[in-house]
Amino acid sequence: MMKKILICLCLILSLCACTSSSVETDTTDESEVVETIEDTQTEEEIIETDEETTEEKEESSETNETSDDSDSSNSNESDTNTTNQSSSSTSSTQSTNNSTTTKKSTTSSSSNTNNSNNSSTTQSSSNTEESQTTEETKIYCTYTIECSSILNHTDALESNYQVPSNGIVYSKTIEIEEGDTVMSILKRTGVSTDISLGYVKGIDGLYEFDCGSESGWTYSVNGVKPNVGASKYSVSKGDVIKWIYVVSRSEW
Repeated sequence: MMKKILICLCLILSLCACTSSSVETDTTDESEVVETIEDTQTEEEIIETDEETTEEKEESSETNETSDDSDSSNSNESDTNTTNQSSSSTSSTQSTNNSTTTKKSTTSSSSNTNNSNNSSTTQSSSNTEESQTTEETKIYCTYTIECSSILNHTDALESNYQVPSNGIVYSKTIEIEEGDTVMSILKRTGVSTDISLGYVKGIDGLYEFDCGSESGWTYSVNGVKPNVGASKYSVSKGDVIKWIYVVSRSEW
């Protein structure tokens, strides 16, 4: 009986052991299956993650390329704008410089013209002042040569001398030079004369005795007949000197 019980127990234990082993096996298998499934899911997740990462990288790359293109385009546009602005600035600067140069040139030209005008005016003024000063320092006399007395004695004229209609041979205001005498000015008038030893024998081709035995040349200063010869009478400022051809001694 005991043997049977033992055998039964052994069988039961054996069955239990098999069942336990089977359960463990099943449990192990299930665990492996679960682990396999989990591993599969993990691998799929990894693959998906990798795919997402790849897509993100591609999108990021495309975005970067687009951004680079945009940046490049913007950079090119910026460079173009900068170039245009630089060109415009250069053109404006050149225009301003040209305008400034033109203004300077115009101003320089205007300044030179003004300086020239001022210089010309100054020189003219200076010349005028010098001329005025010179005119003020110069002294003059009135010099006349006449033979009007012959007009009343033409029948007595023995020469071919042509008497002027008004009897005036010469009449001008002459500048007096230092040391001038009545004789020295007579020689400077340009009228032809015949002078011998300080004595005037003929003027303008009209000689003494051409109109009678008492006719000849004499002179006066300021209406007065000096008592000295013409070569010794010094001329002064404002003197009125006349050479007169007389026909008779009553006119002397």
